[in-house]
Amino acid sequence: MKKSCVMAVVLAGFVAIAVAQDYPVKPVRVVVAAAPGGGTDFVARVMNVQLNERFGQPVVIDNRGGAGGTVGTDIVAKALPDGYTILMVFVNFAIQPSLYAKLPYDSARDFSPLSTLATTPLVLVVQPQFAAKSVRELIALAKAPGSRLNYAAPGVGSLGHLAGELFKNMTGAEMVHIAYKGGGPAIAAVMAGEVQAYFSTMPAALTQVKAGRLRALGVTSLARVAT
Repeated sequence: MKKSCVMAVVLAGFVAIAVAQDYPVKPVRVVVAAAPGGGTDFVARVMNVQLNERFGQPVVIDNRGGAGGTVGTDIVAKALPDGYTILMVFVNFAIQPSLYAKLPYDSARDFSPLSTLATTPLVLVVQPQFAAKSVRELIALAKAPGSRLNYAAPGVGSLGHLAGELFKNMTGAEMVHIAYKGGGPAIAAVMAGEVQAYFSTMPAALTQVKAGRLRALGVTSLARVAT
């Protein structure tokens, strides 16, 4: 199983900002199509520091999570295409057209891609007090008679959701998907014991793993991750 999460920046509409040599002349809004605390939000805030320094204008992060990223994406699709509303998306942006029969925007027509910012493997995390201390033990617990394990994901069709379902198909484990509005709420749910597992992006989970608030069982990359 090889799953990774891609964070990218896209721009509302097809605009020619290059013509305006003095861009930007006013604050820039970066809509993050995810809740605070997740991997996409983490990358957006790292980028935000650099943009504030380079632009000389305020760059405002606006978290609009929900519906697997479609809420924030729709806001930017309807924004004035003047280069001052930027969308920060993750892999769901490419998945949405295959999941929803009708979206309120056209992913190809209504946006111009600017840059791929980051890629990260997913990390399978559980609460430190959880009985499973390895992937093998998690699978055994999930396949046990009467098992009632849940796993979190930042919305239906998110990479965490697809990774969880692929994990179930590959192992025969039985776990119920519980959808949250973003990676931050999903991680909080695992730490609170509301759910047992979560395939998280690395940036979102690493701090909590190092602090002992989450236990990492494995990663979805083919090689081990040094951190």
